[in-house]
Amino acid sequence: MMFVQSLHGISHNKIEDTKEEHLELAVTAFDKLADNAIGWISGTCR
Repeated sequence: MMFVQSLHGISHNKIEDTKEEHLELAVTAFDKLADNAIGWISGTCR
């Protein structure tokens, strides 16, 4: 599960909103985590 800052502290609600740049950072972090996990599993971790 990835946690991303919600504007005004509202989450799990239809009015929840998050800055696009925060979503992009979360996606980038998840991508790096996935790359590292693949490396750990295959034994080629960077």
